[in-house]
Amino acid sequence: MRTAHIKLTSKRQATFPKYVCETLGVGPGDTLILAPVISGTETEWVLRSEKNDMPWFGALRSYAEGKDHSPSAIKASIAKEMRRDRGGR
Repeated sequence: MRTAHIKLTSKRQATFPKYVCETLGVGPGDTLILAPVISGTETEWVLRSEKNDMPWFGALRSYAEGKDHSPSAIKASIAKEMRRDRGGR
């Protein structure tokens, strides 16, 4: 996973790298949640999207990326699994 560096302006504004926004699924006007996580004597901050504030959101994204999600592809995938479950190929 890549790290990101964000520099604040004199008005405490920041510009996030494109890949960070894409990973969070956010764009202009979206709200981010910045939550403290205390670990021993140090405090770290976790950044989350308010609209995607579900711990399971995106958990299966790596399995879906690069795959065809058209209705015909989904039907073909289901048919293939049904054949496999019956002992066919």
